[in-house]
Amino acid sequence: MGDIGYAQSNRERYEGFCQALMDAGKTPNPSLCLTTPLGIDSYREEIDSFLSSLSRMPDAFVCASDYVACILMQLLEKRGLRVPEDVAVSGFDNNIEDLLAENLTTVQVFNEELGSRLALQILYRIKYPHTPHEVTYLESKVLYRASTGD
Repeated sequence: MGDIGYAQSNRERYEGFCQALMDAGKTPNPSLCLTTPLGIDSYREEIDSFLSSLSRMPDAFVCASDYVACILMQLLEKRGLRVPEDVAVSGFDNNIEDLLAENLTTVQVFNEELGSRLALQILYRIKYPHTPHEVTYLESKVLYRASTGD
């Protein structure tokens, strides 16, 4: 759940999610995925509308950010659903500004390392502007918490 057009990394994570489902012998169901642009002022309404459109709740939601996951958990609770007993939820970023996030399974991104590598690539690009572009992937870490029953 989240805008896959917002950033290349969001799209790549969504593609990885779909591939993991297929590797597990399951077919991705686009009607269970909210991947369209979400308005910053209308996240809550759009997610609530999406939940209302579902004929049944999936077993789990994988969210593009902890922010989206926390809104989702509030809306699920409002509907009388328990996380993780009725539906599991995971986020991305390990942003624990929201109190709900302390129980949220998430992916830790190492922002300091990311910033350092980005600065090095910018300096390299300035010095060598005609070299081919590179794509760099950095390690991340899944933090298992209560929202997925861990």
